[in-house]
Amino acid sequence: MKTSHIYLLMFCTLFIPILSLCVQTETKECVFAKDCEGREHANCSGDWLCIDGKCVWSCGECSLSLCDCKCYLRGETPEEKSGKTCELDCLSKYNISGCKYVSGRCVPVYANRQEEVEGAECNVDDDCGTGGCSNQICGPKEKVKGIITTCEYRPEYECLKLTSCKCIKGKCKWEETEEYEECLEKLKNQTIV
Repeated sequence: MKTSHIYLLMFCTLFIPILSLCVQTETKECVFAKDCEGREHANCSGDWLCIDGKCVWSCGECSLSLCDCKCYLRGETPEEKSGKTCELDCLSKYNISGCKYVSGRCVPVYANRQEEVEGAECNVDDDCGTGGCSNQICGPKEKVKGIITTCEYRPEYECLKLTSCKCIKGKCKWEETEEYEECLEKLKNQTIV
């Protein structure tokens, strides 16, 4: 063995924790989920996920959270992660009877309609957004972000701070919270006087 090889071996042995030149880097199976296509997987319908550089086949099992009435992959709901108990009535409040896995994500199943809302403008709250000069328009994110409106301010726009733009029964709408309704009622009574 050459002397230079011996020095290199001693150098790497002594300084492995310090120098990345001597440390073997871990190879990643994937960067994107599409990198996993063509591999063997469990016999269930689902999709590939790329998690921390590893290909993971998700059988698409979804759970409805009774804390926020949103759909999550099984094991990922707020109550499953924290152990807390929630009892929201998602059926009465949002007409959501459960969840199903569609195109790589969990989507709500609405009562009396056991399929994803085809042609719906939204499936989850994140599909919705606000637009207009005063953020007074609630609609699909991609459609409202470029909407131009006149910039007058109306008193009822103040009430919008008490609600949020959500996906309700496949449509982006302002959630009719008690506070929002009370605010509108106060304004209505003020203008009548």
